[in-house]
Amino acid sequence: MKAEYLNPFIVSTVEILKQFGVNKVEKGELKLVKGGVKINKTAIVIGIAGEISGRVIYDMDLDTCLHFAELLMGEELKEFNEIVKSAIGEFANMITGKAITLLHEQGIKFKISPPTLFTGKDMEITDMDIPALVVPLKTEKGTITINLALKEQK
Repeated sequence: MKAEYLNPFIVSTVEILKQFGVNKVEKGELKLVKGGVKINKTAIVIGIAGEISGRVIYDMDLDTCLHFAELLMGEELKEFNEIVKSAIGEFANMITGKAITLLHEQGIKFKISPPTLFTGKDMEITDMDIPALVVPLKTEKGTITINLALKEQK
């Protein structure tokens, strides 16, 4: 996978967070992961198909989900419920939509699936044939980890 595919997702995440008043975002260590990846309680998965295919996962803990959902909803949320799930799915859609626009401007065409939300403990997502680039983005509201596994179609 080309590392330059990841940058639009990082840029988009930072820009979306800034729209909601989260101005300090610190990029953590970039890792290349082959095989399974542990999930931090909540994962929003969006499939990608076209000239490049694979998936992006936005991974965060439950408290971070609540914080980001509160930002999107503009109100305090006390429990991880359907409203939070919907808001976090929309948050992932906003980031991915902006990243797609940036990639389309580079001439790369693809479509995305609706977000799928997974919650639980001791989860692992495995991509058998696509290595993933994984980068945490640390904010005062919590850490969101972008996990991107893409391959070019022949």
